Amino acid sequence: MEQHPSPTLRKLRSSPYAYKLPKGYASWDTLSAIAALCVDGEPKKDLHLDPAANTHRLAWKWWVEDNLPTYCLSNELLRDFELTDIDGLAKLLDDSWIAPLPGMLLLLPNSSICTADGQPVPYVLVMVSDGKNKTPFQTEHSRQISLFFSDQSEATWVTGFGLGTGKILFRPNNKLGTEAIALEDEIFLANMRSIVLQTVLALSYLPELIDADEPDATPNAPIGFGKKEHDRPSYRFPRWVGKNYQRQKSNIPSGKSRGTHVSPETHWRRGHWRLQSHGVGMKERKLIRIKPMLISG
Repeated sequence: MEQHPSPTLRKLRSSPYAYKLPKGYASWDTLSAIAALCVDGEPKKDLHLDPAANTHRLAWKWWVEDNLPTYCLSNELLRDFELTDIDGLAKLLDDSWIAPLPGMLLLLPNSSICTADGQPVPYVLVMVSDGKNKTPFQTEHSRQISLFFSDQSEATWVTGFGLGTGKILFRPNNKLGTEAIALEDEIFLANMRSIVLQTVLALSYLPELIDADEPDATPNAPIGFGKKEHDRPSYRFPRWVGKNYQRQKSNIPSGKSRGTHVSPETHWRRGHWRLQSHGVGMKERKLIRIKPMLISG
């Protein structure tokens, strides 16, 4: 017997909710199926034994019901985020910081991020609270960023952190799932938190990195004989973080004189975030990001 699609799956694959996603990212068929399973699926009887799976399901439900946006993170910017230090970053965020959005579905390039076991992570659901807007996942931290995702093996992951006064608040022993977290998993989760934090800050402070995807020829595509204009598919398109981003390389040609401090081999100089003075009398401060740079040996 053919199984009928769930109400949420029909909704997400119909106009105006269906997404047309770029190549190199998870397909909308896959993502909408995951969302529908979380929203419409029957909770397991022992779900209370695995709060990670429960909160992951609730995160998808909130994303669907609140019609939160979808962003694609470019591979070039993702790699630079991995080479950017976030130590001390929380000290640069004062109490005036306002979350750019309450949440989003952030899509990662295919196989760009893998767990310690080598399982690709295609997406991460991000929920953000700045002390003014609240999320269903609020803890004792007034400013908090929570991450929910599953990998290709369908393992569910949940992590997050608070932004306190001058520091990032994270409790490594506070785990929600039933599986043990190894050191390699902690390193992987720390990388995920760093990428997401910098993506959220890019939405707040680096508007030049944010682009709307341009619809392709779909609106003008043939709709077939016997069909009318209103039968033409209608899609939503994700926004981009770093769509046209280019990584920075040293502008000093290899083999030229560069003084006495010549690097013995090609390497990446790590990036960082800092406050820059601006405005009248240079009395105002704004958060900027210094790119990593490839230094030629």
